Amino acid sequence: MRHSLHALPLLALGLLLHPLLTSCQEGSSSLPLVINEVHATPPEWVEILNLSDQAQPLRDVQLMGSDADGNPTEERTQLPDIAILPNEHLVVALGRLEADGELHNARECGIEGVSECLFATFRVRADEGETVFLFEGSRHIDSFTYAPRGASLDQSQCRLPNGTGLERACTATPSEENEAVAAP
Repeated sequence: MRHSLHALPLLALGLLLHPLLTSCQEGSSSLPLVINEVHATPPEWVEILNLSDQAQPLRDVQLMGSDADGNPTEERTQLPDIAILPNEHLVVALGRLEADGELHNARECGIEGVSECLFATFRVRADEGETVFLFEGSRHIDSFTYAPRGASLDQSQCRLPNGTGLERACTATPSEENEAVAAP
């Protein structure tokens, strides 16, 4: 009995920490979706990439920004009930008050090179750095941390190699393969 009483403080500590450990995720999603590129200066956008060879439904997938402590915000942008085709890029225009879960055409997106996009209300602050999260229900799919001042006004931050590498400054390529910044 004495041994189990010594374990009680550890158990209590575990219970206190449990909400912190699970606030970002309750299990992990097996969806092969990644946040591939983030552009944090106007027009702000996030690009999601399907890494699989199968169409991936977005029925329960949400995108969200982070609070000042880097945790996911309560405000989630529900993605529409569509599927992203294999190796397809989906662009989400940020800072749009009219976010409605619908696909919008190129003129409404305001992002050069993008034929369709979604809208989200949250923004990514380029000067402070921020994390963008992708969830399937309460299960964490992916996150992308945009480094403060990590790209110039005409650049983005992306994963190199495309979809799998580390975040770094890139040439902005919404809806296309990521490209490293050209050497001067």
